[in-house]
Amino acid sequence: INGRALLLNRAFALALAGVILALAIRFQGRRDADGAALLARLKPVALWRANRALLAYALVPLSLGIYLDRYVDAGFQGDAYDKQAKDYWRANVRTWKDAPKASLTRAEVDVRLVPAEHEVYSRGTFELENREAKPLEKLAFTTGPHWRDTQWTIDDAPVEREGKTLLHVLPLAKPLAPGERVRVGFSFHGSLPEGPTANGGGTMEFVLPAGAVLTSFQPSFVPVVGFIEGVGVDAENRSDPREYPSDHWKGPTPSVFGIDAPYPVRVTVRGPAEWRLNSIGVLKSDEVVDGERVSVWESDHPVQFFSVVAGQWKEKRGDGTVIYYHPRHGYNVDEMSAALDAARRRYSEWFLPFPWQELKLSEFPGLSGHAQGFATNITFSESIGFLTDSTQETQVAWLVVAHEAAHQWWGNLLSPGKGPGGNILSEGMSHFSTLLLYEAEKGLRGRIEFAKRIEERYGERRRVDSERPLLRIDGAKDGDETVEYDKGGWVFWMLLNHLGRERGMQGYRAFIERYTTNPDHPLLEDFLVVMREFAADPSAFDAFTHQWFAEVVAPEYEVLDAVRGAPVADEAGRLMWTTRLRVRNKGTGRMPLQVAVTRGERFPKEAEAEPASAPAAEPSVPGLGDESAVLAAAQGGPRETQAASKPSAKPSEPYRESRALLELGAGEEHELVLTSDFEPKQVVVDPDALVLQLNRKHATKQLD
Repeated sequence: INGRALLLNRAFALALAGVILALAIRFQGRRDADGAALLARLKPVALWRANRALLAYALVPLSLGIYLDRYVDAGFQGDAYDKQAKDYWRANVRTWKDAPKASLTRAEVDVRLVPAEHEVYSRGTFELENREAKPLEKLAFTTGPHWRDTQWTIDDAPVEREGKTLLHVLPLAKPLAPGERVRVGFSFHGSLPEGPTANGGGTMEFVLPAGAVLTSFQPSFVPVVGFIEGVGVDAENRSDPREYPSDHWKGPTPSVFGIDAPYPVRVTVRGPAEWRLNSIGVLKSDEVVDGERVSVWESDHPVQFFSVVAGQWKEKRGDGTVIYYHPRHGYNVDEMSAALDAARRRYSEWFLPFPWQELKLSEFPGLSGHAQGFATNITFSESIGFLTDSTQETQVAWLVVAHEAAHQWWGNLLSPGKGPGGNILSEGMSHFSTLLLYEAEKGLRGRIEFAKRIEERYGERRRVDSERPLLRIDGAKDGDETVEYDKGGWVFWMLLNHLGRERGMQGYRAFIERYTTNPDHPLLEDFLVVMREFAADPSAFDAFTHQWFAEVVAPEYEVLDAVRGAPVADEAGRLMWTTRLRVRNKGTGRMPLQVAVTRGERFPKEAEAEPASAPAAEPSVPGLGDESAVLAAAQGGPRETQAASKPSAKPSEPYRESRALLELGAGEEHELVLTSDFEPKQVVVDPDALVLQLNRKHATKQLD
């Protein structure tokens, strides 16, 4: 999408270099100028004659620069689009922001992709029902700035829109009474994206020769029912976050995603014959007609949003799962397929049975480094799984698949409510599910490594001066994201341990069962009400949840002193060592935790296969919280490895430990004496990573 802009940019740079060279030749001569003739040379006519050739040189980069600026500015991230968005906000925010709207009960869409032209042609029908208390006289839909030749119908009769912004308001011949339904048809075509990006950036939705991604979150190929709050909001008109009353969670709460109930969907996708055209649900038919592939998808269980993702792929089938990937991007596909299989199986056991027939994951070009967990159809950027260096320690590809698969339950089957803490029930729950999956599939070591990684990310990215409690997080402030994902996932994990595994898992399952088909979409307060029912000690539950959900606490443990005494023989003649140590909580909060003295390597590194030849240095791209190497395209295929691994030079010493239980409040410290039948080498606070804390490295101390 930026090809022409990049060529113009390089031509501009070369032309400017020519001007600079001409200036150097003109003014940095090898002979000194005649000072007596200086005034004559400064006369206008003399200046013009001497430098008019330089002006001719300057016209080339000037023209290229102006054209490049205008070309980019006319694109979908330029001023014209910004003005459209602001006009949309100004004209409609007061009237339509909180206006009652009809609810989607069925969607049928027929979309044609023309990758060579970046074009999308779409037509379809929405069936809507008035679930409000009063009749609706008008229906409003948000469209995209790329929409051209837009047509509307109501119950198959043409209708003219009202208004001149991206919000299309359709008048009804008669008011839509509560409980009544209406069919709204639409059609349009447009370029997606329209023009280049600003400063060479990316975009989340597109139709390109490399692939296509379209979602119902934005009006890329279908309209969005009602007004979208965030469109047209920038630094000039941004307002402070809404202050919610303390009882805002009581009574019916709308969905954070704007859709209050799932609905059936049928999507027909047309595109190049050599492409695979994916959408949600079950593939009902797939054929090539007159050189064009036509794929028809139907949801086999209602959904709340849907997508189209297409490209030329190979496929990797698992147990009720399938991954579609670029033929040259097979590096991590086996690992990703194993994660997808495990996620579908385990999450179905822990939460709710997976209600759809197949779970698929489809790769798209890295114009955006994200993934989205649409029901049955996870869209997944090449940049965060397929082209990452997923090592034994990081397992980046595995963890991103595990997180996105969790959204089939937390976000799809259960749609959180709109309000503070709502998104934590989607993103935090998905991180919590990933922790569970790590422990079940990768063992204690895998879960500890992932827990430490997101704990470290939280410590680095939190905003200490503005962090709010989980019950008040709404995503509006810097630092909210890491609280929603990382701290949220950790706190759900600690709550499970507080309740006990059996009671805790019963509570999580009861929560998702209660709210999956509930018109009242849950917030964190609703979650705590359900989980309290499974607490053996309600008072202890209240104390735990108050500090972790209603307050901002962050323990920080430090081993102050640790002295190992000389060995002494016990009554049985065994040598025993005594270690005296002091531990302090420099942070806040009060939690029970374990302290251990250890010896040996608890999780010896498994021998890994050595590459047949060392690869060249490669660029890196951001993964999920860490930098991951991108495989060079010139390699042309998967990394080759030797059949045998290098044997370890020295077998690791068996791991041994002795533990004690400790509980510290904010600023408190305590002295412990630990006895062991081995000579300890290290003190570790919270060896199993069960308590969220800051600067975990200070909670470990080597013994001399």
